Amino acid sequence: MFQERFLAHKDLLQHFSCLTATNETPTSQQKIQIRELAEIYEEDVNCSPDAAEGELISWYRYLSAMKERPKTPLGLLSVCNKNAYAAIWKLLQILCTLPVTTAEAERSFSYLRILKSYLRNTMTEDRLNGLALLYIHRDIPVEVDEVLDEMAQKTRRLDIGRIH
Repeated sequence: MFQERFLAHKDLLQHFSCLTATNETPTSQQKIQIRELAEIYEEDVNCSPDAAEGELISWYRYLSAMKERPKTPLGLLSVCNKNAYAAIWKLLQILCTLPVTTAEAERSFSYLRILKSYLRNTMTEDRLNGLALLYIHRDIPVEVDEVLDEMAQKTRRLDIGRIH
């Protein structure tokens, strides 16, 4: 029973890959996947499997015309027209909210434990949150010049002119 539960979840997630594929026209397997998703989420999608398949074909044409196609489901959701692709938009929204694992939240708490050491117990919550975000999302490049410009605009409590 334990394996069945997680294998079904894996199969369901595999069905969503038809929304993010990179080919110009959907394959027969992708058409089957969108039809099954339309049946599973019938109440949310509110369209027939045939209509969902038609939207998928149109969605692929729309994506193939883009110069830079978004690589994440959230990026695809941001470029999806809710009115033109209602079923695709709803399925992308469901995909973005599906809890795949809890590893990200657990990692965040692990990083926080590393950051919140004895030496940093006196820092404010804003600074701790900023450090945690920098540590967790260290794959995002930080422009040093932009940080320095922003820091230069903030007023400091220390009046350097009075120190002699």
